[in-house]
Amino acid sequence: MKPASKKVDLDQMIASRLSERSPEPAAIESAVTNVITLNVRDDCRLYERNPRTVRNEKFDEIKESIRKRGLDQMIAVTQRPGEKQHIPAKGGNTRLEILQELVAEGEVRFLYMDFVKVPYRSEAALLAAHMVENDQRSGLLFWDAARSTFDLKQEVERERGAALSLRDFSEHLKTNEGIQASPALLSHYGFTMKHLADLACAANHLSRRDVQDRFIPARSRLAAIASKLGAEDALEEAWTLAIGHMRENYVATKSLDFGAFTARLDENFAQRATLTVDELQRAALVVQANSDKGAFRSLSRQLSESVAQTRDAMSSLARDTTRFDAGCYLRLVEERGRGEMGRARLRWCIRGQARYVLFEALERALTSLPPAVVEHFHACEKRAMELNVLESVLRQAVDQLESYLRNGALRQKAEGGAEPPVLLQNRNGR
Repeated sequence: MKPASKKVDLDQMIASRLSERSPEPAAIESAVTNVITLNVRDDCRLYERNPRTVRNEKFDEIKESIRKRGLDQMIAVTQRPGEKQHIPAKGGNTRLEILQELVAEGEVRFLYMDFVKVPYRSEAALLAAHMVENDQRSGLLFWDAARSTFDLKQEVERERGAALSLRDFSEHLKTNEGIQASPALLSHYGFTMKHLADLACAANHLSRRDVQDRFIPARSRLAAIASKLGAEDALEEAWTLAIGHMRENYVATKSLDFGAFTARLDENFAQRATLTVDELQRAALVVQANSDKGAFRSLSRQLSESVAQTRDAMSSLARDTTRFDAGCYLRLVEERGRGEMGRARLRWCIRGQARYVLFEALERALTSLPPAVVEHFHACEKRAMELNVLESVLRQAVDQLESYLRNGALRQKAEGGAEPPVLLQNRNGR
């Protein structure tokens, strides 16, 4: 009777852990089908579309820990229709690879292991689950995030049978997969996949700031000139050569030299567009001067990026509050109808209740938690208020700039010079 009782407790424990999710919809269903024993060598294989392309830097450390202590947590697996082998369902590739290596090294005690089997939904849901798990554990390289996100976009479009705009895809990620990715971030991912894939191994060194502040401006500056000269093909050739040179230089130096890249790009383009470098630079100045609102557009883009970064921080804070079995958490809520960007707010929720609540209403729910956790939740509330105010200020600045660029005038304040209601709400932390 003892073993049966122990198995029931184990099932309950696993189901409980899998149910501890972010408030956003999960990419893989948390319901446990069963706990199964599998031959890690014959019955399992690695997930071939793992978002992480670079080996975990702590691989050897994790391996020795598993060799000495075993697995701390079962790996969740799923099984595609018609396939015999099981694959990790939401992360776990590193741990499965380690188990297979240990078995190959003669550690037969790891040959048969217990796994949690979860239902297979779709390729898009499977990829999204691996993206979420990898990002939450240790973060993804910018290149890996860009590649896997656009792989997911193609998979979703294939399943839907229709193309998605970046805004629609952003909404799909948030609503269906629990992934926060603004259209601006997706645009940077798209630029990376379209124009920087030839960097190959050097792409692993990219950051979002590199793409936003260096590559995009470098290409945009020449694209305006190429359009006026009808030299688009010259730009493509020059770009390909400059990227190839940067890749080769990275192999030798393990660093990205943006100064050399820009100089090589200008030189290559000037040659193919029958311009001298001096003529190219003068043409760039003329294009910039003719764009009388260029500075405002640039500022609007920068502030839009700041809004996106703030919302990323809000999403991260909301996820952080779900780590505890506290019965309450922060939810990132996006409200439409407040300018083109909508409005994002961090709201407190109580599990099982549909309404948002003020933090003061959570005191009762927090009394049973350790003092350190209660203190952490108070810090989260303070940070949430700061982020709510910051998001509103930045977003309203973008709305004003975009209004000026469209209409040549700023939006008027509320009647009587009063602050817009949204700022009054932010000041009260609501």
